[in-house]
Amino acid sequence: MSTAQMYHDEGMKKYNRGAHAEAAAAFQKALAAYEEEGKSDMAAEMRANLGVIARDQRRYDDAANELRDALAVFEGLGDPKRIAMVKGNLAGVLSSKGEKEAAYDLYVDAANTFQELSEKELHRDTLQAMASLQIKRGKVNMGREILTDAANMESEKNFGQRLLQAAVNVFTFRWIGALLRARRGG
Repeated sequence: MSTAQMYHDEGMKKYNRGAHAEAAAAFQKALAAYEEEGKSDMAAEMRANLGVIARDQRRYDDAANELRDALAVFEGLGDPKRIAMVKGNLAGVLSSKGEKEAAYDLYVDAANTFQELSEKELHRDTLQAMASLQIKRGKVNMGREILTDAANMESEKNFGQRLLQAAVNVFTFRWIGALLRARRGG
């Protein structure tokens, strides 16, 4: 195992334990080691990891910069899955910064790529993030439609998918009920 991989693994373990500062230090070391080894794809992955940590710490400008740097590398390598993953993470950061339209566009790009790659779970997760963003923007109908699409992606649904569909149904019924009450004035 290379030194870079050891730091990478250490960073993942620390991140999963919630030790973000220690994880970031390990990812920085892995980034430098991967660059020294000439592994630009793995170095970009470390940048993406650092971007996610910065996002978790609400350092949105730092997060956006790291993710944009990673995105540029993955676009240069023509790696569609990694491009879509970074776009999804960047969309979350931009949404937190108030850049809702740019965030939505990135989510759409990521969702389309995941669909083309038959990455069903990533596609569904991205659709859920898109729906949440639309609802926060006051576009409740569009958000509900996207949530319904996410819930209906597969005919044989697992427990999580059935739970999501139930949540969509409850949300829809409550929303319709609130609309009817508002129209009646009560």
